Amino acid sequence: MLATPPAPRLAPAAGTERALREVVRRARPFHERLHAARAAPVPPGDPSPAALKRLATWRETLSRGDDAAFNLRLAWDGLDEAAALAAMGDAPAEDGDAPLPAWAQVLRGAYAWDQGGVTLELAPDDRALDASDPLPFEPALLPLVRHARGQVERACGPASTLLHANAHAALERSLLKRLASLCAKALFARFSAARAMRGMGGMFAPAADGTAYDAFVASLGGGGMLRFFSDVPVAARLAGTATLQWIDTTAELLQRLGDDTPRLRDELFGGAAPGGVRRLRCDAADFHGGGRSVYILEFESGARAVYKPRPLALEPAFAGLAAWLAAQPEGVELRVPAVVALPTHGWLEFVERA
Repeated sequence: MLATPPAPRLAPAAGTERALREVVRRARPFHERLHAARAAPVPPGDPSPAALKRLATWRETLSRGDDAAFNLRLAWDGLDEAAALAAMGDAPAEDGDAPLPAWAQVLRGAYAWDQGGVTLELAPDDRALDASDPLPFEPALLPLVRHARGQVERACGPASTLLHANAHAALERSLLKRLASLCAKALFARFSAARAMRGMGGMFAPAADGTAYDAFVASLGGGGMLRFFSDVPVAARLAGTATLQWIDTTAELLQRLGDDTPRLRDELFGGAAPGGVRRLRCDAADFHGGGRSVYILEFESGARAVYKPRPLALEPAFAGLAAWLAAQPEGVELRVPAVVALPTHGWLEFVERA
């Protein structure tokens, strides 16, 4: 991974807009920096020390110092060393007239930095939380979950009622877990540094009636998370992108469920109305295709179905093969789950493991 230099400290008067544009600039991945370098070539001159260090790290990681292999890799992308150095220098400043990317707007809306920032609750009451299984720094990440929840409710309207509260909670907790996996290590590093400062007589001190952890979490309220994301801009981009993907994919699930319920009733459940979704499993597969995943839905009727956010052309083909095998002399009977195959996604009858 290419190192990101420390964030410059912004004066309070710089405001949320300037701070977020700086986060966006510093969170740019290499392919975006390369595109920017091609669009606006850097004038000839000595490369920056940061660019030289990044190129040396990439060269060693990729080719273990083999210049010929490294140059071949650059050539695959139509690059030479000069172009790579230009892309690895400091990213150009953001266009102040261009809109912020959607992931940055999600962060801005969730933490309400324009209004002074949210106050973080040390013991929040929220359906996305599980008191028996707390996640690290969850109060600092919960504003993103609550913002995402509101966005889905506004986008889906009555379709949100297709899921019971438990099912919504499962979806929202899956987002919280993903955010914790993206940010917890960086937050813990900052927490450890704060504890060390306290030990050396620094500004950080625990709350009068709480712990050092509580005081640290409370310090992330207001503009605290903006300062954190300014120091760790890649975490900002990952967290904002994960939240944005969750909003889109959850709204997509609800829309498809509403549209497809008549077919589920007729083709998976033998004509019986399934009712609303009372439970939902979100750990059936990893994330792919823009944050999509496989879900197992349990309906009020007790019936279950597997939602797959991809075309299921292979499943009907296998069902046809199974039917052909069964029709042969001494044929083999294979149990094939019922399927509702649609152009963009599909639903499978749930089958218990043997």
